[in-house]
Amino acid sequence: MKYQIPTFLKRSFSSALRNSKIFFFIFLLFPYTSSLSALQTDTCNKIRKELELLKIETDFQNRKKQADSLSRLKRKTPEEEFKTCAWNYLGENTERLYWFGLFLFDPYYTQNPDYRFAEKVLQKGLTLSIKENQPGQASFYHLIGQVFLREGKKQQAKPYFQKAFQLAEKEYPGTIPAVEEDFYEKIEKLLK
Repeated sequence: MKYQIPTFLKRSFSSALRNSKIFFFIFLLFPYTSSLSALQTDTCNKIRKELELLKIETDFQNRKKQADSLSRLKRKTPEEEFKTCAWNYLGENTERLYWFGLFLFDPYYTQNPDYRFAEKVLQKGLTLSIKENQPGQASFYHLIGQVFLREGKKQQAKPYFQKAFQLAEKEYPGTIPAVEEDFYEKIEKLLK
């Protein structure tokens, strides 16, 4: 048996079209949606600019200033829009993924950590560095371990730290990121 549209719905839809009210509504709505996408593009451009500056800055004091500027922009932007713009910008660039992942959770760079998004960004960086056999693998393992440890997920953090130290010892010496001394003690305690 076929489903049929009730006659009263057919009549009301056709009369609405004849009245052109729907057309008028769509006509009024179009500039609004266009301006929203223009605002979103502008926001994405600002986010890209701040992320690029964060990545290329080598002086830690200046990098902190860039991170503060990015934090202000993050607070002003709706969360999903910020994440979408950032994710699109990051692409498959491991250096970008590294610095943005660090920015999302490290207390030196942010007061409002986003552990879930940091884990997602760093996991993507780890996957790419493994695929391309880059020395940054140990750093990504270590950062993901830090994310879990800072969240209090010690059992999830432990294998990441073990793998990071194993890679740093055998294949990539000097690739473990520096951490504050008290946090390093927490890592050592966890691995014993």
